[in-house]
Amino acid sequence: MTSTMHAVRAHRRGGPEQFVYESAPCPEPSGGEVLVAVYAASITAGELEWDASWTDSLDGTGRDRTPTIPSHEVSGVVAEVGAGVTDLAVGDETSDTEDLSSGLRELSV
Repeated sequence: MTSTMHAVRAHRRGGPEQFVYESAPCPEPSGGEVLVAVYAASITAGELEWDASWTDSLDGTGRDRTPTIPSHEVSGVVAEVGAGVTDLAVGDETSDTEDLSSGLRELSV
């Protein structure tokens, strides 16, 4: 796996005008996680207003997450599995709507 990937990131709060397509560090799956090669992702206007899109808390009082990678809806193919993963394997097609910062990039955990 490479150490960098391409991603759409926002370095401060705002709308699509804040998005930058750039290189970013590749995520690595931890225990219980999989790394997904993202084939499709979507973003809603509403998620740009959610505090959880910009901080690591639902009420906005947590640690700043910028630069953040918007979108929490992705689909793709499992590229790597973390320790303890038994229900997915490399090559499996999958989709996810859980992580609030996962979609607009090449690889996602």
